[in-house]
Amino acid sequence: MTEPGFRPVGYLTSTKEGLRGERGAFYDYVTAENGVFIEAEGPFLAARVQVTKGVIRGLAPLEPALVLRYGPIPQYVFDLALSAMLIDPENERFVAVTWAGGYHISVPEQEGTAGAVVYEVVEDTVLELHSHGGMRAFFSG
Repeated sequence: MTEPGFRPVGYLTSTKEGLRGERGAFYDYVTAENGVFIEAEGPFLAARVQVTKGVIRGLAPLEPALVLRYGPIPQYVFDLALSAMLIDPENERFVAVTWAGGYHISVPEQEGTAGAVVYEVVEDTVLELHSHGGMRAFFSG
C-alpha cells in the first residue's frame, strides 16, 4: 500500500510552454506531438526514451535524451574497464563506472562463468558494464 498522495509514476504533457502535469517519484510518462516517452532521473543522469511513435496534434514534440550530470565519461575509463574484463576473457566479468568527485572504475567481488556473472552492488554507480566471455556482443539487460 502506498502513502496517500504518493505518486510512483507521473503523467506529463509536452506543450509549447514546457512540460505540464504532475511528476512521479520514480519516472514519468510524457505525451508529446510525436508519441509517448518515459523520463527518469537520478543523481548521475537523466534519460528520456520514446516508447511509442504517433501523431498527437496540438502538443509539442520531444526527442530522446541522455544527460550525464558530470559530463561525458572519459575514454580512459572505458579502457580501464576493458582491461579489467580481459583479466578473465573466457568468463563474464562486471565493472561499474562510479562517481566520487570524478569517474572511476570499481570491480566488486563477483562470480563469473562462461554464460553469467553475479556481482556485489556498487554504490554511486553511473554505468554498469559486463563482458560476455567468449560469446559475441549483444544487449543482455
